[in-house]
Amino acid sequence: MKKLVLVLFMFALCFSFLFIVSNRNPYLNRGGQNIDIPAELESDNAQIDENYPNSPKELIEIHNKIMSYLYSKKMQDEHIELYANVIRKLYSEELLSLNNKESQINTILAEKEENNIKMLKLLGSKTEEVIYSDNGNKAQVRVIYYINSGDMSRLYNLDNTPSGWKITSWQDSKIENDQLEESKDE
Repeated sequence: MKKLVLVLFMFALCFSFLFIVSNRNPYLNRGGQNIDIPAELESDNAQIDENYPNSPKELIEIHNKIMSYLYSKKMQDEHIELYANVIRKLYSEELLSLNNKESQINTILAEKEENNIKMLKLLGSKTEEVIYSDNGNKAQVRVIYYINSGDMSRLYNLDNTPSGWKITSWQDSKIENDQLEESKDE
Protein backbone atom coordinates (compact mmCIF):
# COMPACT_ATOMS: atom_id res chain seq x y z
CA MET A 1 0.00 0.00 0.00
CA LYS A 2 2.84 2.39 0.82
CA LYS A 3 4.40 1.72 -2.57
CA LEU A 4 1.13 2.54 -4.32
CA VAL A 5 0.81 5.85 -2.42
CA LEU A 6 4.44 6.69 -3.20
CA VAL A 7 3.96 5.89 -6.91
CA LEU A 8 0.77 8.00 -7.03
CA PHE A 9 2.55 10.86 -5.25
CA MET A 10 5.45 10.74 -7.75
CA PHE A 11 2.98 10.63 -10.65
CA ALA A 12 1.14 13.69 -9.26
CA LEU A 13 4.43 15.53 -8.78
CA CYS A 14 5.53 14.82 -12.37
CA PHE A 15 2.12 15.81 -13.74
CA SER A 16 2.22 19.09 -11.80
CA PHE A 17 5.68 19.89 -13.11
CA LEU A 18 4.66 19.21 -16.72
CA PHE A 19 1.50 21.28 -16.29
CA ILE A 20 3.45 24.28 -14.96
CA VAL A 21 6.11 24.06 -17.66
CA SER A 22 3.60 23.71 -20.50
CA ASN A 23 1.48 26.65 -19.32
CA ARG A 24 4.15 29.27 -18.77
CA ASN A 25 3.99 32.40 -20.89
CA PRO A 26 5.56 31.69 -24.31
CA TYR A 27 6.25 35.40 -24.88
CA LEU A 28 8.66 35.80 -21.98
CA ASN A 29 12.25 36.16 -23.09
CA ARG A 30 14.54 34.79 -20.43
CA GLY A 31 17.68 34.83 -22.56
CA GLY A 32 20.21 37.58 -22.89
CA GLN A 33 22.04 37.28 -19.57
CA ASN A 34 25.42 36.89 -21.29
CA ILE A 35 25.25 39.72 -23.81
CA ASP A 36 27.92 42.31 -24.50
CA ILE A 37 25.80 45.47 -24.56
CA PRO A 38 28.30 47.79 -26.28
CA ALA A 39 28.88 45.19 -29.01
CA GLU A 40 25.12 44.67 -29.40
CA LEU A 41 24.53 48.43 -29.62
CA GLU A 42 27.28 48.78 -32.24
CA SER A 43 25.76 45.89 -34.19
CA ASP A 44 22.26 47.41 -33.98
CA ASN A 45 23.68 50.79 -35.04
CA ALA A 46 25.33 49.22 -38.10
CA GLN A 47 22.14 47.29 -38.92
CA ILE A 48 20.07 50.48 -38.79
CA ASP A 49 22.59 52.33 -40.99
CA GLU A 50 22.96 49.54 -43.54
CA ASN A 51 19.44 48.14 -43.61
CA TYR A 52 16.95 50.58 -42.10
CA PRO A 53 13.69 48.85 -41.05
CA ASN A 54 11.23 48.73 -43.96
CA SER A 55 8.03 48.47 -41.96
CA PRO A 56 6.58 49.83 -38.72
CA LYS A 57 6.69 46.34 -37.20
CA GLU A 58 10.38 45.88 -38.04
CA LEU A 59 11.19 49.32 -36.61
CA ILE A 60 9.35 48.60 -33.36
CA GLU A 61 11.01 45.19 -33.05
CA ILE A 62 14.50 46.68 -33.25
CA HIS A 63 13.38 49.49 -30.91
CA ASN A 64 12.21 46.87 -28.40
CA LYS A 65 15.49 44.99 -28.68
CA ILE A 66 17.48 48.16 -28.01
CA MET A 67 15.12 49.20 -25.22
CA SER A 68 15.61 45.83 -23.50
CA TYR A 69 19.28 46.67 -22.88
CA LEU A 70 18.20 49.41 -20.47
CA TYR A 71 16.68 46.75 -18.20
CA SER A 72 19.85 44.65 -18.16
CA LYS A 73 22.16 44.69 -15.16
CA LYS A 74 25.03 44.73 -17.66
CA MET A 75 24.02 48.20 -18.92
CA GLN A 76 26.67 50.57 -17.59
CA ASP A 77 26.35 54.36 -17.39
CA GLU A 78 29.18 54.78 -19.89
CA HIS A 79 27.07 52.97 -22.53
CA ILE A 80 24.08 55.33 -22.20
CA GLU A 81 25.33 57.83 -24.78
CA LEU A 82 25.77 55.06 -27.37
CA TYR A 83 22.32 53.73 -26.40
CA ALA A 84 20.80 57.20 -26.92
CA ASN A 85 22.57 57.69 -30.26
CA VAL A 86 21.25 54.39 -31.59
CA ILE A 87 17.67 54.69 -30.37
CA ARG A 88 17.38 58.32 -31.53
CA LYS A 89 17.86 57.12 -35.13
CA LEU A 90 14.37 55.61 -34.90
CA TYR A 91 12.64 58.84 -33.77
CA SER A 92 11.06 61.54 -35.94
CA GLU A 93 12.65 64.99 -36.23
CA GLU A 94 9.64 66.41 -34.37
CA LEU A 95 10.16 64.04 -31.44
CA LEU A 96 13.91 64.71 -31.41
CA SER A 97 13.29 68.45 -31.32
CA LEU A 98 11.19 68.04 -28.15
CA ASN A 99 14.00 66.27 -26.32
CA ASN A 100 17.62 67.19 -27.01
CA LYS A 101 20.28 64.51 -26.66
CA GLU A 102 21.67 65.71 -23.31
CA SER A 103 18.20 65.84 -21.80
CA GLN A 104 17.44 62.38 -23.11
CA ILE A 105 20.69 60.97 -21.71
CA ASN A 106 19.82 62.40 -18.28
CA THR A 107 16.31 60.94 -18.52
CA ILE A 108 17.71 57.53 -19.51
CA LEU A 109 20.18 57.58 -16.61
CA ALA A 110 17.34 58.41 -14.21
CA GLU A 111 15.15 55.65 -15.69
CA LYS A 112 18.02 53.16 -15.41
CA GLU A 113 18.53 54.07 -11.76
CA GLU A 114 14.78 53.80 -11.08
CA ASN A 115 14.70 50.37 -12.78
CA ASN A 116 17.57 49.22 -10.56
CA ILE A 117 15.97 50.54 -7.37
CA LYS A 118 12.59 48.99 -8.19
CA MET A 119 14.33 45.87 -9.54
CA LEU A 120 12.30 46.09 -12.75
CA LYS A 121 12.97 43.51 -15.43
CA LEU A 122 11.69 43.55 -18.98
CA LEU A 123 10.93 39.87 -19.51
CA GLY A 124 9.80 40.18 -23.11
CA SER A 125 7.53 41.92 -25.56
CA LYS A 126 4.99 41.03 -28.20
CA THR A 127 3.83 43.14 -31.13
CA GLU A 128 0.05 42.81 -31.05
CA GLU A 129 -1.13 44.75 -34.09
CA VAL A 130 -0.16 47.24 -36.77
CA ILE A 131 -2.80 49.64 -38.08
CA TYR A 132 -2.11 51.81 -41.13
CA SER A 133 -3.83 55.11 -41.92
CA ASP A 134 -3.43 58.12 -44.23
CA ASN A 135 -2.92 55.95 -47.32
CA GLY A 136 -0.21 53.94 -45.59
CA ASN A 137 1.83 56.98 -44.53
CA LYS A 138 1.00 56.67 -40.83
CA ALA A 139 0.84 53.64 -38.59
CA GLN A 140 0.06 52.65 -35.04
CA VAL A 141 1.75 49.65 -33.46
CA ARG A 142 0.47 48.11 -30.23
CA VAL A 143 3.04 46.24 -28.13
CA ILE A 144 2.63 44.32 -24.90
CA TYR A 145 5.59 44.49 -22.55
CA TYR A 146 5.95 41.73 -19.99
CA ILE A 147 7.53 43.33 -16.92
CA ASN A 148 8.07 41.59 -13.59
CA SER A 149 6.08 44.32 -11.80
CA GLY A 150 3.07 44.03 -14.12
CA ASP A 151 2.48 44.03 -17.84
CA MET A 152 1.82 47.15 -19.89
CA SER A 153 0.65 48.06 -23.34
CA ARG A 154 2.27 50.76 -25.44
CA LEU A 155 0.71 52.26 -28.54
CA TYR A 156 3.36 53.72 -30.85
CA ASN A 157 2.54 56.29 -33.54
CA LEU A 158 4.78 56.30 -36.60
CA ASP A 159 5.13 58.36 -39.77
CA ASN A 160 6.56 57.22 -43.08
CA THR A 161 9.15 59.93 -43.83
CA PRO A 162 11.55 60.24 -46.78
CA SER A 163 14.19 58.57 -44.56
CA GLY A 164 11.88 55.71 -43.56
CA TRP A 165 9.43 54.95 -40.76
CA LYS A 166 9.98 57.03 -37.62
CA ILE A 167 8.42 56.94 -34.15
CA THR A 168 6.52 60.18 -33.47
CA SER A 169 4.99 59.39 -30.07
CA TRP A 170 3.69 56.65 -27.78
CA GLN A 171 1.16 56.15 -25.02
CA ASP A 172 1.42 53.62 -22.19
CA SER A 173 -1.33 51.86 -20.30
CA LYS A 174 -1.25 49.24 -17.55
CA ILE A 175 -2.75 45.87 -18.43
CA GLU A 176 -4.97 44.07 -15.97
CA ASN A 177 -4.63 40.28 -15.82
CA ASP A 178 -8.00 39.65 -17.50
CA GLN A 179 -7.00 41.91 -20.42
CA LEU A 180 -3.72 40.02 -20.79
CA GLU A 181 -5.56 36.68 -20.91
CA GLU A 182 -7.88 38.03 -23.62
CA SER A 183 -4.95 39.21 -25.75
CA LYS A 184 -3.25 35.80 -25.44
CA ASP A 185 -6.41 34.07 -26.68
CA GLU A 186 -6.67 36.21 -29.84
